[in-house]
Amino acid sequence: MNTPKMKFGGNLDWRVLLDSLVFRIGHLNPYQLMGIGSVLVVLAAVLIFTGGPSQAENDATLKRAQQVMGQVSGHVQNFRRVLEDQQVQELAMLAATEPDKLSNLRQYVSGRIPDLIEIDLFPTDLDGLRATDLDPFGYAVLDMLLVASESGLSPAQIHGQGETSYLAMAARVGDPESTAGYLLVKVSPDALVSAFKTVLSESGFFALDQYNGRFKSTMISDLATAPGSSEHVVWLQIPSSLFRIGFIQGVNASSSLGILRPVLFILGLLLLTLGVMLKIRPPSLHMEFEEDPDTFESSADE
Repeated sequence: MNTPKMKFGGNLDWRVLLDSLVFRIGHLNPYQLMGIGSVLVVLAAVLIFTGGPSQAENDATLKRAQQVMGQVSGHVQNFRRVLEDQQVQELAMLAATEPDKLSNLRQYVSGRIPDLIEIDLFPTDLDGLRATDLDPFGYAVLDMLLVASESGLSPAQIHGQGETSYLAMAARVGDPESTAGYLLVKVSPDALVSAFKTVLSESGFFALDQYNGRFKSTMISDLATAPGSSEHVVWLQIPSSLFRIGFIQGVNASSSLGILRPVLFILGLLLLTLGVMLKIRPPSLHMEFEEDPDTFESSADE
């Protein structure tokens, strides 16, 4: 049995090269090809289902989390813009001196925030307030007012759970030098939760909670599955609020493992397919390669 010889006449004879390649492939052991291909396919499957995390997967999850965070942040920022609106500030200053004008403020704000629950206007002297007088959630409300007195605006946060819960934000009325009071606006949290859930492709892929400092965080929407031994939860803080977006990231993620999985799978599938094709090839094809090419040349000369 002779291998087809490549003939060069100044240029490479691609037909002869192709014939030589086909000839060599035809003499590969199909059982070895199928065995190696099967091992590679199984290895790729193991890496996909039980292998470590890849940096590409981590980056893709982070990008999706940032998109979700932007959606929720937009809802919070709209809430903030309403409280800082010049018209709202002017109506609040008027209501601070004429309490019967508070209804005008409620009407205007309800036009900007359809899910408005309540508006409260507090005096400039917060030292006289007691948390017990502000129930329910008096301590949280008093803390919001104190933060607003220092920075002008408190972070948005949810108080309570279930039907009695509300989303609140407090703002200073007037400039720091001429403060007229403090405004506390309460709205339904449904719109915020809806803004979070509408951008999710699957429930439980991301978590939404409220960070309460040294106290236990308030879970608004939990993850469907807890992180594994090689994973941890990463939190992204939403500006102007106590809310965070949580998502699972792999620890010590590999930058090459992500491309290694599909490469192993494709290579194994190709070898497995080639082995099967060689195994079931027609006998005539095999006989054709067994012929001595010199025989054909002698016949042609005769």
